[in-house]
Amino acid sequence: MPPQKLSHYTILEKLGAGGMGVVYRAHDEQLDRDVAIKVLPTGMLANESARRRFRREALALAKLNHPNIEAIYEFDTDDGVDFLVMELLSGVTLDAKLAAGPLPEIDVLRLGIQLAEGLEAAHSQGVIHRDLKPGNLRLTKEGRLKIMDFGLAQWAQAEGEAALTATLTKSEEISGTVPYMAPEQLRGQPADVRTDIYSAGAVLYEMATGKHLFPDTSGPQLIGAILERPPSPPSSHNRRISPGLESIVLKALDKDPNRRYQSAKELAVDLERLSTGAAPLSHRRRPPWVWAVAVVGALAIVFFVGFQIALHRRAVAASSTIKARRSVAVLGFKNLSAKPDDAWISTALSEMLTSELAAGEQVRAIPGENVARMKLDLTIPDADGFSRDTLTRIRQRLGSDFIVLGSFVETGGQLRLDSRLQDAIAGETLASVTEQGSEAELLDLVSRTGARLRTKLGIGEVPAAESSSVRAALPSNSDAARLYSEGLAKLRVFEILPARDLLENAVAADPNHALAHSALAAAWAGLGYDAKAQDEAKKAFDLSANLPRANRLSIEGGYHEIAHDWAKAAETYRTLWEFFPDSVDYGLRFANAQSSSGHAKDGLATIAALRKLPPPSGDDPRIDLAEATAADWLGDLRGEAAAAERVVEKAKAQGARVLIARARLSEGGALGDLGEAAKAMQALDESRQIYSEVRDQQGVARALNSIGIIHRHQGNFDEAQKALEQSLEISKKIGNKLGTMQALNNLANTLSDQGKLANAEGAYQETLKLSREIGDKGLESIALGNLGGVLTIEGKLAAAKQKYEESLKLARAVGDRDSEARTLGNIADLLNRKGELAAARKTLEEALAIDREIGDKSLIGYATNALGSILAAQGDLAAARQQQETSLSVRQEIGEKVTAAETRFALAELLLEQGDFAKAEPEARQIAAIFHEESVTDDEAQSCSLLARTLLLQGKISEAQQAIKQANAILSKAQDPTTRITVQIASAQVAAADNPASDSHLSSLSGARRSLNTALAESRKYGYRDLEFEARLALGEIEMKSGNRDASRATLRTLERDARAKGFLLVARKAAKTRS
Repeated sequence: MPPQKLSHYTILEKLGAGGMGVVYRAHDEQLDRDVAIKVLPTGMLANESARRRFRREALALAKLNHPNIEAIYEFDTDDGVDFLVMELLSGVTLDAKLAAGPLPEIDVLRLGIQLAEGLEAAHSQGVIHRDLKPGNLRLTKEGRLKIMDFGLAQWAQAEGEAALTATLTKSEEISGTVPYMAPEQLRGQPADVRTDIYSAGAVLYEMATGKHLFPDTSGPQLIGAILERPPSPPSSHNRRISPGLESIVLKALDKDPNRRYQSAKELAVDLERLSTGAAPLSHRRRPPWVWAVAVVGALAIVFFVGFQIALHRRAVAASSTIKARRSVAVLGFKNLSAKPDDAWISTALSEMLTSELAAGEQVRAIPGENVARMKLDLTIPDADGFSRDTLTRIRQRLGSDFIVLGSFVETGGQLRLDSRLQDAIAGETLASVTEQGSEAELLDLVSRTGARLRTKLGIGEVPAAESSSVRAALPSNSDAARLYSEGLAKLRVFEILPARDLLENAVAADPNHALAHSALAAAWAGLGYDAKAQDEAKKAFDLSANLPRANRLSIEGGYHEIAHDWAKAAETYRTLWEFFPDSVDYGLRFANAQSSSGHAKDGLATIAALRKLPPPSGDDPRIDLAEATAADWLGDLRGEAAAAERVVEKAKAQGARVLIARARLSEGGALGDLGEAAKAMQALDESRQIYSEVRDQQGVARALNSIGIIHRHQGNFDEAQKALEQSLEISKKIGNKLGTMQALNNLANTLSDQGKLANAEGAYQETLKLSREIGDKGLESIALGNLGGVLTIEGKLAAAKQKYEESLKLARAVGDRDSEARTLGNIADLLNRKGELAAARKTLEEALAIDREIGDKSLIGYATNALGSILAAQGDLAAARQQQETSLSVRQEIGEKVTAAETRFALAELLLEQGDFAKAEPEARQIAAIFHEESVTDDEAQSCSLLARTLLLQGKISEAQQAIKQANAILSKAQDPTTRITVQIASAQVAAADNPASDSHLSSLSGARRSLNTALAESRKYGYRDLEFEARLALGEIEMKSGNRDASRATLRTLERDARAKGFLLVARKAAKTRS
């Protein structure tokens, strides 16, 4: 028989039973609330000493005050019955929820974050759960996860193998549920926070897959599996699981506690990173075009700029037993004739000789683009030979065992070529070779030189079967050779526009030269012409059949990359690297394709394999840069910043300045997304300076663009505009359409933030024109979305709707989830303005799901803020507050000062609706001050109106009049019609509050009516349903004050009906209250 009463608790009903006892719902007679009471099994606390110890632990748990932990109220004993009083929770346990199958990833992340945060709160107080499992996690009706039975598992008695609960006794008693127990827990070792993290990992695994870690085992076999067997990847059970989530789960489940997350906070941060990211709707923090530039940059690199390829690469599993081939780098040839017109010959000789030495694949030839970048970094001139110290620096930088260099001179139509082979390890010259011939016989001259150098290297003659392939890699005539060589030289020192022109002439001189078409594709890609780049890459691919294997596969992979077919690119690069597993360059290309195809975790495995290559290859800092990029793909911003810092460390030792610049650019982006603006600025400024020193104007423009973005999101609009205009000027000067669009887009964002809508619209129109000019549908979608945003603000809703629909169609066509989410959010905003709340909410929830899927924190901040506003209009103020608090948390975390103030504005409005005027007033003052400081005109005017209404409701009429006067003074600078209408309504409300006994009262009421009728007409003109209802409500209130009660009631009754029909329940309730 259950007890009827325990102490001052009346037992109402039985809720459940388990190893810890029977749980009842009870009523606390003293505090008049329902609670849960757990009656402990008889004999569980065998003596008073055990009871005291249990009480101490229960009291420690009672001190845990966290929304994700079930509250413990007290422990007591009544007539020999020991019981624990706890928070009464609604909802279902997680195991019941999982009976229906795995959860969507968005829910796994949301609940996983709550679980980790609850654990972190307990661990910080020294409390460990010891028996974390789905049955001890309850999901409330509000969607909150609550951890139950915290820290009490050690008291539970084993219930037998059927229930899979174990009590293992060695030096101390360890309890838990076997499928969720960590290996060290099963071994009887002391539990610590990492034990709970393993259990949390097992719970996450089950949430994501709907299955236990080892579903086909039980009893001793299950214990053996936990101790010895690795879990199968979650994706093997559920293909929809992202690589990021799988990586997090498997790290939490590592059998070695030292390799797991070392705290629940670390776990929470990684889950949060995966669920959130960076960029407001139509106003991205890291604009889409930054990504487009990065991809195009990587494509250019794929073909010819190998140093830059390292930004986006991954690699296959390589064995540490790989036998590396000897490597050779052709450094170039000094032009002794000093004739500028002959400068191209050095590049031509280097390219041709590299192909000769690489034939037969017995040595690893260092790509010419790597050599060019090394010479730029170390400021190494062409020379006849180098000292031991210089050779050491070159080897450290290139990883080359041998170098070839020399000089040439042209006299009387004859070309003399002097070559020298040096051992970069020993610092010795191994051979000197001289050959002579005419410029027209350049190929034969190189062939003879190459044959002699091959003999010195001990690799014999070029195999007969490959002779034709080597020749196919070269231009067919001297004009084509000159133009191709000059174009390559320009491309490698960042002069992309002249490189494009030269390479266009090269393919005209020799239309069948595959490598020239490939180089031209790289130039077009670097300038942002995606369609033209694809055309040239396709031509290169079609002409590549007779090339040497390495060239052929490189061109094929590059073609798939530029066509955005990352799966085929990855497969091609896998083949390439399998043929040449000692090549860092090919491994990095494979890694890039893996990541770009959505398999960044596999890319990290490839990167780890690259580190196993023999030195110096395995120590190449480009591998760390590739890791930074992989971390960025996975949303691991801290990991990205840390990897970039390692690049800088290694690159400084090598003097690799360009690599430092690229690493600082990556680090600055990550730190900016993390809200660490000062550190980000420092990194980006260093990047800008280095790019300037090496004359990479495109790099300077990118750094300035990133600097402008961070200034903008800190509210430093003047500095943002300055940096972005500089970036725009440079991009236009060098002919980079992509950089031009990127800078224009962010400049338009900055202008829009300041309320300069006409200027912003013009900039967005120009970006749209450019996107269509280069034929990039993805960029066109972004431009249309941003243009729709500014048209919405201007009140041109029909035109905005058209732009949004075009944008959404294009985004879905090209598979751009980010643009799709942003456009959906913008459409929701438009629907909200038109008063279509249900449709707006549905659209916004769809956008928010995508935001969380792609992990964009700034977009999540925007969407939750907008969703909170819709919920408030629908009358659900509690849910609205929850969304706004989420928005504020995210925006403050990433350091978005202005947008955080926008969310605070929404929260202050909620305070006003809930009647908490005392809190709303100082908050409104602070928000208005922020918007004034940041020169955000429209938001400042809105904030002053909010302050006026707050003061008015407190009876502070004169202060309200001052606040609304300030709002009207600002109004002349505002451009959003909603701002003007909002201020008009507030002005009328303040005017109507004039002293009824004053002579001017009737005049004030008359003026208020006129103002409200103007606001009402303007609201209807633009189709702003929400403001129309607000104006009608204010008119009804004024009529009531003027004594026209019947007319007022009729007006308010109609308003209530219309508002309810549209779902504006908050306005409807206010109308009903006013007329009553």
